[in-house]
Amino acid sequence: MNDMPAQGQAVPAYFHPEHDAAEWARLAASGPALVVANVANGPGLVREKSWAIALHDVRAAGSQVVGYVDTGYLGLTGLRTWLGSTLIDDWLEQILLDINTWYRLYGDALTGVFFDQVAESWDGASIAPVFRRLRDHLRQLDSTAVTVLNAGAVLPAAFAGLADVIVTFEGPCDAYLTSTGDDCFEPLTWHPEPSQTIWHIVHHVPDAARAAEVIVLSRSRGAALVYVTDGSGQNPYSSLPSPHISAATSAFTSASTRHRSKQQAGGHQTSFVSTDDGPTIDPNSTLISNPMLVRDDNRIEASADFVVSSSCRRVFLASRRSGVPRWWTGSSPQIAADWLIENNRLYAYAGDGTDWTWTPTGQVIFEALGSKARWCLEADAIGLGRDADAAAAFHVSAPGHREYSDVAVGRRATTCAH
Repeated sequence: MNDMPAQGQAVPAYFHPEHDAAEWARLAASGPALVVANVANGPGLVREKSWAIALHDVRAAGSQVVGYVDTGYLGLTGLRTWLGSTLIDDWLEQILLDINTWYRLYGDALTGVFFDQVAESWDGASIAPVFRRLRDHLRQLDSTAVTVLNAGAVLPAAFAGLADVIVTFEGPCDAYLTSTGDDCFEPLTWHPEPSQTIWHIVHHVPDAARAAEVIVLSRSRGAALVYVTDGSGQNPYSSLPSPHISAATSAFTSASTRHRSKQQAGGHQTSFVSTDDGPTIDPNSTLISNPMLVRDDNRIEASADFVVSSSCRRVFLASRRSGVPRWWTGSSPQIAADWLIENNRLYAYAGDGTDWTWTPTGQVIFEALGSKARWCLEADAIGLGRDADAAAAFHVSAPGHREYSDVAVGRRATTCAH
């Protein structure tokens, strides 16, 4: 049993960080592969500071953060939109609005969308095109977005290739462990693409022994992501699992789950890979070395070596613009950053200096080869001007480890590809 490959944990976090701050701190410390955020059965209407901070913390710990969007089975079961309609077109309009709102309010932390209550039909021919349209709309907003579909049950082959993650079981422990009954687990009748990940969500788990049984069975059923909880009632995800359930689950699943995402000429490809082969990190060790920021004419290159290669890697940039809001990095020495690069995404600071508010503005060239990370961008993209230098602080965060680099100042000569 111990020779089986480790799985990753994915967590539906349907609890408010303002009221359950300790739970969100525990979530960030555990570093799951993926976290589903649910503000108000969706993104809510306004950006809430407590949610923004919580999502930033779990994102900084290396987790993917996907926003909850209710698709209401597209009204086919009688569920109604906020305005009381059961028409597919009205549901589609509401879903698109929720996607846009998630990225407008929390786009600085979001890495995808979790589509809940996905409609199913015997062959999927009439439903799959709707979700293809939703996926394509999402990727217009974010070309590397993670798409999660939750039907909670087996889906037909028409859904192959439509999502990065597919939830093929969501239900109580008893139903998962039995092979009979209307709610029992059913295997897919088709083989998912290599880039697709299967996720099983099992609630009402009574004890640690049953939790371990669920984990072992989920592996044999091909689930690379799993969530096991003793949560019950109408919302089994209103808190994290009890400590004894979490301990039993962690004994089998990996705390070092890595997410890989790449955009190729042939299309988008995303996969979740669970590993236990990451380096053992000495808490006193240096996590970032060789920070460098150089420029040549209108090209800027930033690079550094990161010990924690699977973590979220950031570059804070301080340009010479005047009259713009800035974020004090907390590095030593500090810089007053007006730009942030997170992997391949560029953000402009839009807060008041005290809150974590960043607006997506585009993408940059990003390469990660082993421990070396390298970014290239146009100086004009950050309003640097032809002659001015910039300052940069590199940041890395992983469960139990956070560090800023020494500050690097832009100098001439670079190797950015044109």
